Parts: sequence; structure tokens; C-alpha cells
Amino acid sequence: MKRIIILSICVLIFASCGKKNVFDEQRTFANNNWQRFSTESFEVPIRNIDDCYHLYMDLVIDTAFFCENLLPLTININGPDGSNRMFYGYVRVRDNGRWQGTFEGGNLHVSQRVRQYFFFNTKGTHEVVIGQATSHYDLYGIVSAGLRIEKAELNFPK
Repeated sequence: MKRIIILSICVLIFASCGKKNVFDEQRTFANNNWQRFSTESFEVPIRNIDDCYHLYMDLVIDTAFFCENLLPLTININGPDGSNRMFYGYVRVRDNGRWQGTFEGGNLHVSQRVRQYFFFNTKGTHEVVIGQATSHYDLYGIVSAGLRIEKAELNFPK
């Protein structure tokens, strides 16, 4: 019995150490419409500023109403120390006429990295604010948008 408990604890520790996702949250839009000046805000807790991260956008799209090839994004990161960092990201929804991602339940699911090898400069809760930056006020066909942050592996040559 002791061996089973010890083995279970070891499996649990191993599984939690292999976890790469630091943050994963999805937002749904009313009427599948992401309005131009409507931003989505995510509260991201950061415990270790020595770690490096990749930032991903996960989109669910109704392709019957969405006609863009590229979805430009504005990404603002407000730190707990009052700092503000801003950059643009892009999600390629279609490439040479082909939808990117996979179809599930009648909708297209696209997951793309919008920033790689990113370091947060302070510990604490960071507010990540994401907005769509197209020229359209109403961007129909976006069912949901999500932010996913994964710990990145830095492999320096020896």
C-alpha cells in the first residue's frame, strides 16, 4: 500500500513539473462580433521573472461570416509596478485561400503564437489587454478569443 501511495505522489509531481501552460483563458463574443474598440482584459499571475514565455491567441471562428485572411491585434501588458508594454501581433486565419487550424463543431479553431521568448519584468498580476486592430468596426465571425501563455524552453548552444 505504501508503494502505491509513493508511486502516486511521484506521478503527480512528475505531471505537474511537465506542465507548460502558465495561463489559459477564453472569452466569448456576443453575436460572434468583436467590435473594433472593445478590448479583452486578462489577469495573468507571474511568479517567476526568470522564466521565458510564448504568448498564443486561440480563436474560434465561424467561417460563414469571417472573410479576413489576417487578424491584426494590439497587445498591451500592464505590470503591477505601473509599467506598460505594447506590441502588435497577427493571427493568419487563411493562407493562400486555405483556412488555418482545424474544424470542430462547425467552427474553425486557430491557435497561433503572437509573441515568442517574452520575459515579464516584475512578479505579480499583469493585465494583458488585447484588441482587434482591423479597419472594421464590427468584425463578425469571431466566436471567441483566448490568451494562452506557455513557458518557453531556452536552449542555448554549449
